[in-house]
Amino acid sequence: MKHKRVRIALVVIELFVGLWAVIGGVGLLTGVIPFMVMPVELLQGTPFADYTIPGLALLILVGGSCLFAAVALLRGGEVGSLASVLAGLMIIGFEAVEAPIIDRSASVLPTAVPQQILMTILGMACCGLGAYVWKMERRSQRFSVKHVKEFMKEELS
Repeated sequence: MKHKRVRIALVVIELFVGLWAVIGGVGLLTGVIPFMVMPVELLQGTPFADYTIPGLALLILVGGSCLFAAVALLRGGEVGSLASVLAGLMIIGFEAVEAPIIDRSASVLPTAVPQQILMTILGMACCGLGAYVWKMERRSQRFSVKHVKEFMKEELS
């Protein structure tokens, strides 16, 4: 496993975000959210009648992708680094949808904006670090340009 420190950082980030997403997703689905109350009135004027779809998205898309990426990174191989990029995109996408909906009621939820900023930064970190690991590990497997030039000469002659 190359780039062990970066992989460890990715696993820590993904486990943190993944576990909180699972807790938040289950909380939205059951109506029991630790540390906060999410009234259904916050969803007025949005495409959502209740918290079922946001809860499932948080649980499956964000939580599932982060936990999958963490396990894949621990197992090694390039799937883990690519899964990290995908998990980061899921986090960023979820926050991009959540922010306009929740920020309308920021006075009700004063912790929403800092949480959205933190999660977006962690999503960007997953994308960037996952891409870095993938690129560095693929670099060692590249063949030289010399082989391509020789192949092209043979094909053209």
